Amino acid sequence: MISSSRIITLIVASIVVTVAGCVSLETALPPPGRWVTQVLPEVDPDLPALERGRSLVIQHCGRCHAVEPIARYSLQQWRKIVPDMAAESYLNAAQTQEVLAYILTTRDALDRGGKPQADTR
Repeated sequence: MISSSRIITLIVASIVVTVAGCVSLETALPPPGRWVTQVLPEVDPDLPALERGRSLVIQHCGRCHAVEPIARYSLQQWRKIVPDMAAESYLNAAQTQEVLAYILTTRDALDRGGKPQADTR
């Protein structure tokens, strides 16, 4: 039989691991804003469309699993992941394009040294 102190230790360890693995939504999925346009001036991103893409990621991807931080995968990996996951989430073609645009644009901006900032639109 497991002692009560052992059970408490396991519970505390589980909580620490869970909390340590948490990433804020703003860190995992930075809101698009002026920081993106500053880093990618040649792209001239459609910020409202990028925001819709971000909202779709939050609504649909978060239903089945924790939202993956954009920085976790490369641009090439995201190009493979998004279409597969969009099909699993029953996103239509337009929604899939908005999700892909948000993820790829944000990842590119992060790769170029962009620093997400609160309310920079």
